[in-house]
Amino acid sequence: MHTDRILSKIAVLFLFLIINSVASAQTPVLSERHCYSFGSDSCAVAIQVDVSLAAAKYQWKYTVTNNSYNPHGGNGVSGLDFGFPTVTPPTDFSGITPPNSNWRCSWGVCNLPSQYKGILPPTGAGVFQFTTLPRKIVTSTTGRFYTRPENPFIRVSLSSGTPPGLEIPDFISAPMTVAGNVFGIIGNSITPAAGVGATIGDSARWQVDTLNGNEYIYNADFIVNAGVILNGNLYVPTKQGLHFALTRAYNSEDFYSGPLGQGWTHSYNVFLTISASAVTVKLGDGKQIVFQSSGGTYTPQPGVFDILVRNTDGSFTLTKPDFTVLTFDSLGRLRSVADKNRNTQTLAYNSLGLLASVTDVDGISVYVFSYDTNLHLTSVSSPGGRTVRYSVINGLLLTFTDTLGNTTVYTYNSDNVLTLLADPNGNPAVQNSYDGAGHIFSTTRRPAPGVSYVTRYQYDTPSTGTTTVTDPLGNQTQYVYNSSLQLIEIINALGKTTRFEYDPQNEIKSITNPAGETRRYTYDSRGNLLSTTDPLNHTTIYVYDGIRLDCGPTPRNDRVALTDANMNTTLYSYDCFGDLLSVIDTLQNVTSFTYDPRGNKVSFTNALSNTTSYGYNAANRIVGMADPLGRITTYTYDAGGRLASQTMPSGATTTFQYDNYNRVVSKAYSGGLEPQTVRYSYDGDGNRLSMTDPSGTTTYVYDALSRMTSVTFPGNRNVSYTYDANDNRTSVTYPDGNVLSYAYDALNRLKAVADFNGQVTTYAYDSASRVVSIAYPNSAGLQFTYDGAGRLTRVQNLYRGAPDPTSSFSYVLDNVGNRRSVTDTNGTVTSYSYDNLYRILSAIVSDKATTYAYDPVGNRVSIITPKTSSYYTYDTDDHLLTAGATAFSYDRDGNLILRVSGATTLTYTYNAAGRLISVTGGGSSSAFAYDGDGNRIQQTVDSGRYTYLNDVSTGFTTVLQESGPNGNIAYVRGRGLISETSPNFQFYYHYDGQFSVVGLTNTSGSLAQRYVYDVFGTLLEDLPPPQIGTLNKFQYTGEALDPGTGLYFYRARYYDPSLGRFISSDPFDTSPQSLNRYVYVRNNPATLTDRTGFSCDLGDESEFPCGLELP
Repeated sequence: MHTDRILSKIAVLFLFLIINSVASAQTPVLSERHCYSFGSDSCAVAIQVDVSLAAAKYQWKYTVTNNSYNPHGGNGVSGLDFGFPTVTPPTDFSGITPPNSNWRCSWGVCNLPSQYKGILPPTGAGVFQFTTLPRKIVTSTTGRFYTRPENPFIRVSLSSGTPPGLEIPDFISAPMTVAGNVFGIIGNSITPAAGVGATIGDSARWQVDTLNGNEYIYNADFIVNAGVILNGNLYVPTKQGLHFALTRAYNSEDFYSGPLGQGWTHSYNVFLTISASAVTVKLGDGKQIVFQSSGGTYTPQPGVFDILVRNTDGSFTLTKPDFTVLTFDSLGRLRSVADKNRNTQTLAYNSLGLLASVTDVDGISVYVFSYDTNLHLTSVSSPGGRTVRYSVINGLLLTFTDTLGNTTVYTYNSDNVLTLLADPNGNPAVQNSYDGAGHIFSTTRRPAPGVSYVTRYQYDTPSTGTTTVTDPLGNQTQYVYNSSLQLIEIINALGKTTRFEYDPQNEIKSITNPAGETRRYTYDSRGNLLSTTDPLNHTTIYVYDGIRLDCGPTPRNDRVALTDANMNTTLYSYDCFGDLLSVIDTLQNVTSFTYDPRGNKVSFTNALSNTTSYGYNAANRIVGMADPLGRITTYTYDAGGRLASQTMPSGATTTFQYDNYNRVVSKAYSGGLEPQTVRYSYDGDGNRLSMTDPSGTTTYVYDALSRMTSVTFPGNRNVSYTYDANDNRTSVTYPDGNVLSYAYDALNRLKAVADFNGQVTTYAYDSASRVVSIAYPNSAGLQFTYDGAGRLTRVQNLYRGAPDPTSSFSYVLDNVGNRRSVTDTNGTVTSYSYDNLYRILSAIVSDKATTYAYDPVGNRVSIITPKTSSYYTYDTDDHLLTAGATAFSYDRDGNLILRVSGATTLTYTYNAAGRLISVTGGGSSSAFAYDGDGNRIQQTVDSGRYTYLNDVSTGFTTVLQESGPNGNIAYVRGRGLISETSPNFQFYYHYDGQFSVVGLTNTSGSLAQRYVYDVFGTLLEDLPPPQIGTLNKFQYTGEALDPGTGLYFYRARYYDPSLGRFISSDPFDTSPQSLNRYVYVRNNPATLTDRTGFSCDLGDESEFPCGLELP
């Protein structure tokens, strides 16, 4: 559901809520506490004391009983480390000599002489006092010390009273077993006194938590190739179920020291710590879940819906809401991970209890973990011999080397927290500075030598709970937390506030944007979303199943019904593994699915009973797909599980080669027209450096922050880019030296675009950051109006600065956002009606109706206009066979190849990559050429050739320049297409609510061209004469019309507005309606658009599911 996606994005962007429980901040009493055994005679715990009040002198007394000092045995204390070097009298032990020559590695405490700052005397007491606050005292840099449970040798007491608000870890006072890690490391065995708040930073490299001021890093070190999605027409289905994925996480305020050193962990370093009162699950991303134990029942903290069960043999089973099952042995070590279909990865340990290997779900692929003598991870190797390597020295991860030999270097300060990350290109990706409390004070990025981008963080006292973030340009954003450490407000740099409310389970129950518009959410006791209500009280309702007697005692979380704001209901059914079996839409059409025992989808049958089948290998990778006509697509894989080839039913084959980091280095197309090979190269950061295809070699250059700074296309045509300190693009320089400049406001919203002649287009926004006006330099422009739910309700196109618009479009919407009518400038009303699947049934203009009808899978079966009637027929794979008197034929790959209407025959041809390369017949011919990514670079219409220079820097390719029969044209883009310019003309673009071009104004602001379309995009008018014609190719939905064929180029494929469908199949099959791979935007073009050829949107930057979305 679309609202699910919105909520998910908001949660990721603003909240990033941790599943750890939150300790209370009440004043504690700490006396005679000690840690307990993880083995026969020793234990481990991290002591951390934070004093954050500027108060008088406080004194902490550590008393050590008179016993022998033996770091290897169970009779003594091995050491304590004081995290701050400034410790006032009586003694600073930072320079003391190790007590004896036996001071060496013991239970993972290694190389301590180079780490410790303070050693308590082996007998007697040590007293430390300080007056400068905050101050933090921690144990050794490895985060632990040892003692005996039955006669503890360390007791901690507060000898000068407890300062108000002081937070002290509540050490476990009952016998505790530490397991899952033979290092004897508990890590954060004490529930942290804080959660995780909104994060700032580059999510691909680093993030700073605005609540705690600590740094998070997440790295994907080793990912088994799960499939390839390619540009253009080719899509390779991803691998089903689990697959090996070694990821690494860092938390600057986590003193846990494990196989990767202090603060680091990895995705398979998952274990339990067990006591009589609680079990803590330490997850592979550094987070943890605490289950309180009572009477054999384990209860997690609010907002966590995992289920923990202790089995009769002492082992544990953790079941997650998606029915992923983690199994732990009686020592708390992770032994297996199984998905909902019981595809299982197994973990094995060596004689020291270290993770030795992970066997993937195929039972064959084994990934081997190796360690040094200090029990730190040194490498992980795959079955194909690819290896990643780690260097942990003195308990700190210093380097990571990927499978290609590229090395990332980490640097730490004297407190052993990460201060500098240098990427494999040698660039300092980010540098951190910390305040006295261990919070990040600033992060510095350097795009080039001598250039620094600094973000600063200011933390208020806990009573106010506000963190202020100042970006490199001086803009400040405030994050406000309540006493439960939940993010409740974000105050942006313009002083506008977004507010959040939570239910008792820590779920978001409302979000109010700066415009005062509130969206509300409700949940059931298992955290499932029950309803979403927009600011106009339009509600979508979700229903889930509970305990099914046929599926065991565990409550189910499968969504069984969705009722939208128009009260249309879709029903879902599942098997006991949670695999979707059927979807019954609001018209009672049924789409069904079957699966093999491993949960791989082996068939789907659409509402017309036509079936597509799939086959898999032992590793759950798809090896074959048969369409309803029995035409088979096959896939092969290399020894590393990477896709090696795809062969289409026609015999056209794509062959892939990879580097050791699973990046495609070549794609070879054969078995069809224009066979070709495309080759790629990359830098150490994974940025593409070059692409070589039949048109030549394209090269790419990046700054130290991996921002693309230039692209050189074949023919030495160079496009360059610059950026500001917030990574906003500030300029584009074209090959002829012309420069576009961009300016942004304090919220990083585009506010101005200056073209080659210095003429400026400006944007204005409302408090919710929606565009409300665009002002062109020719005194023309646009204005936008929204309803209380933020939905576009009116577009006005203005010219010559006059109050009367060139054109206006006012929309009436239903509860789910479908446009029920549009009223234009002249008061003409076009009304739309829909079926319950929101397919357009009629468009009525001035009492003249055009009606449409569809079959159960969305194929148009008729169109009846006031003058004509046409009926359509299809084969079982949704290929259009006839439309009235016109006949169609397709190749074995599902591409349209013939269109015959009377004496006129159009012939379509495709290359081995499946891209349209020519259309001939009907007295005209068109030809097309593409680069290796499928971007169109050339088009020939009869004798005229058009060449395109593209902007490829954003991932959404657009045309920068065009040369051809209309001369040289440069396009200016901001939040959309602004203008086109040549030596002979300049036009500015005007739009309707679909962002279709409805007019062009000239440099004086006068209307030069007007366009009118039917709802599916057929051009009805282009006035006044003389027509601009091919001087402008961008029309319906703002995309490019091929003047020779009447087709629109939607990047992945071509759209035919006369048929209201694509001429080749959609590469994606993620939802029942889009299983019809030719339908355009679910037959709802009045509301939706498709700018990519395989996804729907609302005509702007928002997403919308292009089909009946699966739960």
